[in-house]
Parts: sequence; structure tokens; C-alpha cells
Amino acid sequence: MRIDDAELAALLSGITIAHQIPGRVRLKLLRLPETLRAKPDTAALAQFLEGLRQISGITQIKLNALAHSATIAYVPALLPDHVWREAIGAPEASSQATQATRDFLAKLRQQCLEA
Repeated sequence: MRIDDAELAALLSGITIAHQIPGRVRLKLLRLPETLRAKPDTAALAQFLEGLRQISGITQIKLNALAHSATIAYVPALLPDHVWREAIGAPEASSQATQATRDFLAKLRQQCLEA
């Protein structure tokens, strides 16, 4: 199963950063978009997390399905801390995003749209 671009944008818009320290971020899934709710076993969320795992610099992802959150460990030299703040929540609104954030979103889209 693959996530289309609209589903990925909807998924990102429903995620916030619950906590962040250098090298670790905890994402909170606030709402699952309607287009993804009908899919069994939250397959789109699993595909999103698998896409994240493929991005260079991400070293570990722990999903807490009951809490609707994921903790992600990453290498700050490869994924600067600000990338998460700029990319999560409203990626389409990040017209002033840094090149690192635009690269991150492009890799995420590529990973999630493949398969």
C-alpha cells in the first residue's frame, strides 16, 4: 500500500511535536484524516513510519499506538532540530522553510509515495 501526496499532507497536518531534545523527538498524532480512517490497521500510518525509517539520519522509531505517538531518534548533524518544527503540522505553510526542511519533506514524500 502506498500513501498518495494528499494523504501524506493530511497526515502531516494532524501531527504535532509533543517533546523534543537534540537527537530525539516525540510526535503526537492528533487526528487521523478521514481518508486514512477507513484503512485497516492504520496502514497509512505504518507506511508513513516506514518512510521515515528510510531517511538517512533517523536511527530509531518507537510507536506507541495506544498513546497515538511515535518517538524518533535521529542524528542532529544530518537532520537539524529545526527541520521537525518546520515540517510537522503544516508543511504546505512552510514557504520560508530552510533547504534542510525542503530536502527532508522531499525524501519523506519519495519514501511514502514509493512501494
